[in-house]
Amino acid sequence: MSNASCPNVSRCPLYEEFNLSASLRTWQIRYCHADFSRCERYRRHACGEEMPSRLLPSGEMLPEKKRRT
Repeated sequence: MSNASCPNVSRCPLYEEFNLSASLRTWQIRYCHADFSRCERYRRHACGEEMPSRLLPSGEMLPEKKRRT
């Protein structure tokens, strides 16, 4: 397990969203500031792959936000 933060923290679009939501903060602690090598977003970035914006570190997809009408 790595003791360093993920090198992509400053450019990961989900990082800020994790800060804004207590329920998502667990992802940030578990992946961004722990073992980021397990993060699916980190892995895809390292391989130069495109990734969906809703992709969570576990490889699951964050549900789409409901639009207000």
